[in-house]
Order: sequence, then C-alpha cells, then structure tokens
Amino acid sequence: MDEHPLVRFAEGPAGWRARLIGTGKDVWEVIATVHDNDGDTAAAARYLEMPLGLVQAREMRERGHDVGSVAGMPDRESLSDPEGLALARAEHRAIVTNNLRDYRPLHHEAIVPGGPGHFEMIFMPGSYRRTEAGTGRIITALEAKLVQYPGEDDLANGEEWL
Repeated sequence: MDEHPLVRFAEGPAGWRARLIGTGKDVWEVIATVHDNDGDTAAAARYLEMPLGLVQAREMRERGHDVGSVAGMPDRESLSDPEGLALARAEHRAIVTNNLRDYRPLHHEAIVPGGPGHFEMIFMPGSYRRTEAGTGRIITALEAKLVQYPGEDDLANGEEWL
C-alpha cells in the first residue's frame, strides 16, 4: 500500500484485484480508458466521471513517478491547508498547487529557522488551468520538474514554479 497510495486491493469473484480508492473502479478500467482515449486523461476522467486530478496522478504514476492526489479521497480533501502540508511532510511529498494565497505563507512559515520544513512546493501560475484542455501541459511541466529533481531531498524547503 505504501508504494501505491491510491490503490487498495479487494477480493472479487476471480481473486484479488487492484482498485482505485475513492472511485469504485478497478485500475485496469482506468488504464484501458486512458489508452482508449489516446492518452487524453481529461477525456478519460470525464468518461469515468472521476476527478481530473486523480486521473492526472494515475498518468504520472504510469510514467514511473511516485505521486498522489487528494482528489477523490474524502479523508484528504477535507484537510485544511496546514493539515495538508503536515501530511505531505509526514509522507515526504511535495505539494503542487495553484493556491498561492494560502500555501505561499505556509511555505515561508515552514522554512524559517526552527520551522518544520517541507519537501517542496511547486506552484502553478494562473496560465496553467486545471481544466481538461490544460491537463497535458500540466503533466508535461510537472514531469520535467520531477526529472530535473529526482531525489527526495533535492528541493527540500524549496519553491519551484511550473
């Protein structure tokens, strides 16, 4: 479970199968739908009636990156921004957000001397829209950052922009 934070295994008539948490869908269904839509994760999300962020995270994992999403996970979606940052810190994860108003001050609070720190904040400028049309651009830019900084601590306490 630690290696695949959005996947749980459920027993079914044919044995155990991987399910995408918060969706009621098997992982193979999501992968097949993305493939059937020529890699268009937005179209797949729309077809499957799933949160776009969840499908984007799945696409990034398919490309070999260890990413997660709060989309589709009620226990995480309900976290306040400080709680979300604390969870990301505990899981050694970066935060990717376009919520500058709330996360920029949290970033500065975390990196002051004696502060708790964090494992990276990646901000998306307003020109990056979390829409179906913007999905490919976001995935491409985020993947470039992950390739540029592959180590867990490469951007600790840092701030990057897509």
